[in-house]
Amino acid sequence: MPITKRQTPRPYLTSPERRRQLLDVAHEVGLLVVEDNPYGLLTIEGDPLPALRSMDDQVIYLGSFSKTFAPGFRVGWVLAPHAVRERLTIAQEAAVLSPPVFSQFAVAAYLDRFDWRAQIVAFRSMYAARRDAMFAGLTDHMPPGTTWTVPNGGFFVWVTLPEGLDSQALLARAVSERVAYVPGTAFYADGFGSRNMRLSYCFPTAERIYEGTRRLGKVIADELERTYRRKVAWGVHLGEREVIFTNIAAPAMTRLRQPERKVLDTLVDAGVARSRAEALAWCVRLVGRHEEDWLSELGAAMRNVDAVRDQGPASDR
Repeated sequence: MPITKRQTPRPYLTSPERRRQLLDVAHEVGLLVVEDNPYGLLTIEGDPLPALRSMDDQVIYLGSFSKTFAPGFRVGWVLAPHAVRERLTIAQEAAVLSPPVFSQFAVAAYLDRFDWRAQIVAFRSMYAARRDAMFAGLTDHMPPGTTWTVPNGGFFVWVTLPEGLDSQALLARAVSERVAYVPGTAFYADGFGSRNMRLSYCFPTAERIYEGTRRLGKVIADELERTYRRKVAWGVHLGEREVIFTNIAAPAMTRLRQPERKVLDTLVDAGVARSRAEALAWCVRLVGRHEEDWLSELGAAMRNVDAVRDQGPASDR
């Protein structure tokens, strides 16, 4: 069963080219394709991509009104070939016996009397504001080493914690701060996902979302401090790699020559960075082919911080 739009927990999209390849493979091996698409209409920017069903009328297409009308009704629908639809009706009657009629009448009246397409547009605007509030909060409050997805629809952001942290272990502390999330292990059958968490921006207001990220960021920062036994002050992201620096990196500044320190001070004065440490991180991002040398030298200084303290500031040359 492919979910080609706004997968959960990771809100990825399947490209049109890959969708066509999926259908070709299914035809070759004789597989029936079931497309589950509850978030397809909730694209925030741009138009929704075409569904698999629009490419092949033998695809069984699943939809839901719980995401676009009323979540409490839990009414879904199926678009399927006639022979399959008859079997689904029998299976549904055997499982549910008598589905609630009131909620189905309510959905039917809504579709008949109201402009549901305009309501979708309003939902997209609302979710865009809430998503942006979450991005702003994560950017402002998450400690170094934390990364997250940037969805263009759906309800969720997939967060990856810094190395050494466990989202399941953090949950109780987060709840004590009145914020909650789904630990990443809930989406794996093999124990993976311990560094991940799924955050939702569909229900709270933008203000509450931003405040929630502040509280969550504090929980994560406190756990980092317990893990590393010192406050994490800043970090650097280089491609697929993440480098976490703590405040023990400060003595490494004493190893810089005076001209190098002046460069960092200039960056701070120009507003590029808020501190020498942040300015150094900015420089590391620009190192390019010298990246490995810079990081290895700085890492060595961090590992030998006691020796650096004993030596004191290096004299200028």
